[in-house]
Formats: sequence, C-alpha cells, structure tokens
Amino acid sequence: MRKNILLITTALLLCSANAVAQDDGDDFGGELSVEVEKKIKPGLSVEAGIAFRSQDDSKDMERFMASIGVSYRLFQTRDKKFNIKSSLGFDFILQQKLKDCSKKYDDFAYDASGALVGTEEDYYKGYNVEERFKRNRYRGNLAVSFNYKPSKRWSFSLKETLQYNHYASADSINRYKYRLNDDDEPYLKETDKKYIEAKNRWILRNKFTVEYNIKGLPLNPFASVDFGVGLGKSTFKQKYTAGLDFNIDKQNRLTTWYRFSHENDDDDPNGHLVGLSYKFQF
Repeated sequence: MRKNILLITTALLLCSANAVAQDDGDDFGGELSVEVEKKIKPGLSVEAGIAFRSQDDSKDMERFMASIGVSYRLFQTRDKKFNIKSSLGFDFILQQKLKDCSKKYDDFAYDASGALVGTEEDYYKGYNVEERFKRNRYRGNLAVSFNYKPSKRWSFSLKETLQYNHYASADSINRYKYRLNDDDEPYLKETDKKYIEAKNRWILRNKFTVEYNIKGLPLNPFASVDFGVGLGKSTFKQKYTAGLDFNIDKQNRLTTWYRFSHENDDDDPNGHLVGLSYKFQF
C-alpha cells in the first residue's frame, strides 16, 4: 500500500511537470539525490550527500554535486514546539552549461513618451551561438532556521541563508555570430573565442516551508517558497516547490518533489524540475 501511494504520487508529479514544461517552453529536468545524516548528540548532527541533475528536457546531465555540512540546535522551548537551528555547509558542483543561442538586436529607438518605436523584430539583426562548456563551482552556506510546530500535524519553518558561490574559470569556447542578409536569412558572419572568466556571487536566501502530517499514514506533504537576492549585484532568484515525504521507518525516508525556478542570471536554467531523494539517518 505504501509503495503504491509513493509510485502514484511520483508519476503524477512527473506528468504534470512535463506537461507544463512543454506548454511554456521553459527547460525541464530531473534530480536524483542520496543523503546520510549522523546524530552526534542531541541537537548536533553532520550530514553528507550526492546529487545528479539533468536539463534540456532531461536529455543531458547538467551537474554533479557533493555536499557536506553540520547543524546545531541553538534554542528549544520546553514543549519542543519551537526551536532555532544553525547550519554550516559546503558544496562542490561540477556543472555543464549547454549550448546557448542568444538573439542580437540593434539599439532600440524610443519616442518622446518613452514608447518603443516599431516592434522588437524591427531591430532584430541575428543571433550568437556559444558552445557548451564545463566548470567547477564551490558553494558555502551559513544558515539559521526558525521552526515552529503548533500541533502534531502542522509545522512551519523560516530559513535565512547567506550563500557564497565561486565559479572557476573555464577554457575558451567558440562563439558563432550569425547575422541576417538582405533577404532576412541568417548567415555565419564570423567565429571568435569567448573566455569563461571566474566569478563570485554572494546571495541572501529566504525560504519559508509549511508541512503537514497525514493522520494514520507515513506521508508528509510540504510546500516552500525560496527567494534569493544578490549582494553587490542585481541578482534575483525564486523557487517554488511542492513535494511529499514518505517515511519508510525511523531511519529511512524517500522524498519526491516538483519545483519551478526563475532567475535573472545565467547560473541555473529557468523552468521545471522533478526530484527524488533518499535519506538515511542514524
């Protein structure tokens, strides 16, 4: 019975996410992950995990990630309904950026009222194609979470995370510049090299999660909203997640989830992601 519920839920999430991805043109991918958590003493634990993620409608592997971290409970009320936890973590990510095609336009012209003269297509002059490349990414996380459980069924949490990302440089890649001829047909104008420089990003993330325990079943549906704002750079990230925890027993847990992501940077592809993770606690 429990296995059937999990399989049905996973199938529904996969089908709905895939349908939405095909409708709006955003990318669609999948993620598989495994985590292990060891409790050192009450309130203190360490954990490690690995994850694989695909993109481009799940046809290509986008990243491999290995993570390690430690968490410590700073405060807890006597009735254990409210607690504050801190965590420190590090992630190593081997990321692959797929071939990118970006449109190119002439400078737009605006009238006195600020409205665009004509349409964007009137200024369209071609596109650039960049080859795929791989780069290493190193990420550090320092977080504080506030957790409140008013009843046996409901729980709420707010997590504030300061995240540092270092993107290593990569080998130069070929870039092909296509422009339009007099018949508005694209032709290869020139080929050049683009050097992928190293970069650093500081992100402040805010994540709110609500979870519900279904009475009589080992199932905990949950939903979360995650916003990230760049420090020193106009970076904005947002993630919306819905999922289901399946508690096999006290030590083993399976989680299936669906997520929609959007950001104004090129760090991660926008679109839809379906995941399945396994966690072992001891």
